[in-house]
Amino acid sequence: MTPIIIPHSEIQQGTPEWKHLKIGKPSASNFKRLIKANGEPSESRTKYLHELAHEILSGKFTNSFALSAFKRGKEMEPESRTTFQEEFFIDVTEVAFVFADERKRYGCSPDGLIYDDGGFETKDAIPQIQLERLAKNKLPSEHFHQVQGCLHVCQREYWWFRSYCRGMRPLNIKVYRDEKFIRALRVELEVFCEQLDEYVEKCRAA
Repeated sequence: MTPIIIPHSEIQQGTPEWKHLKIGKPSASNFKRLIKANGEPSESRTKYLHELAHEILSGKFTNSFALSAFKRGKEMEPESRTTFQEEFFIDVTEVAFVFADERKRYGCSPDGLIYDDGGFETKDAIPQIQLERLAKNKLPSEHFHQVQGCLHVCQREYWWFRSYCRGMRPLNIKVYRDEKFIRALRVELEVFCEQLDEYVEKCRAA
């Protein structure tokens, strides 16, 4: 697999062009709807398949909840990324989207790529959540699928997760590949995409 990187210079995240790229494509922020952390299928899998099928058939990006959360996170993302670069003397390259390979069946929208082997994801947090995350000092379980999904899609060795709350100490966790989970995720994505294609054809032929 050779990832296909859509650069920030061509398309910016959140724009109509970016939404068009994502229509009907499983993406890392929703991989938890496909598979559980233990490798078993998620209960929300069928609903997610139907949502993506609707996008393909209608030609419209319909995930309004994801967009609202995306907009909230985007407000603080530049500040978090800049302060991260200044703190660690690391260059983070913005990208629009990354497809897993030339088939462009699924992908992710990273907050940045680091050199040839790393990536970056930042999440905005309110003080209460930030305190909890700092106390645990580990990757929050709710972001496990997205980070591991990005590692799989982008074929990277590590991913920096940053929880950011202005006025508080940021949480920085360097996450490495969970090969067992990634193998299960890769298989599930292939099966899911085949089933999505079949369902869309069934709808068109009805």
